[in-house]
Amino acid sequence: MVAVGERALALICEKPGVIEQFTAQWGGSDTVLEVLFEDGLTTEGPLLMRDESCRDVHWTYHRTDRGTAIQDVVDYLAYEVVYLVTPAGISVYQPVWHGLSPSCPPADGTLIRIDSLVEHRLFRRVIRQYKALLYEFVTIDLLSEEDAERLVASLLTVGFPDRAIPAAKTPPFSR
Repeated sequence: MVAVGERALALICEKPGVIEQFTAQWGGSDTVLEVLFEDGLTTEGPLLMRDESCRDVHWTYHRTDRGTAIQDVVDYLAYEVVYLVTPAGISVYQPVWHGLSPSCPPADGTLIRIDSLVEHRLFRRVIRQYKALLYEFVTIDLLSEEDAERLVASLLTVGFPDRAIPAAKTPPFSR
């Protein structure tokens, strides 16, 4: 069995309408996030992994997208962290998949901006707990799976409007 690690996606947006994607197996680890937040969110430093504590992170070119919104190029199941790199600096997002089961497409999600390792851990823990509670309602047919997914999306977009970037097709969902 191969360890997946805390996979990260870096979206490099240096030219209008062009998104260069890079991935890193350990790029979403707490160690990397800690260094990034401590050193500041600039394009000059930690994302390029010049810091010795991030030496195991190897960024690999994934693909180039043109004319697509950043939130619509993310597989919300595949990554722990998404870095948005623009000339203004780096923003860090936690991708949150809305689904409770494989019937929900991996593109149905919301990016939540995080500004610290503490926030990342808190969002990760609370979203897992929230989904677990909703799943209990789904298992006894008090709530449909689609409605549970909408509640996850609503929590993020209504509860954190200044931090949330929902996928363009969410809500309503793509199915």
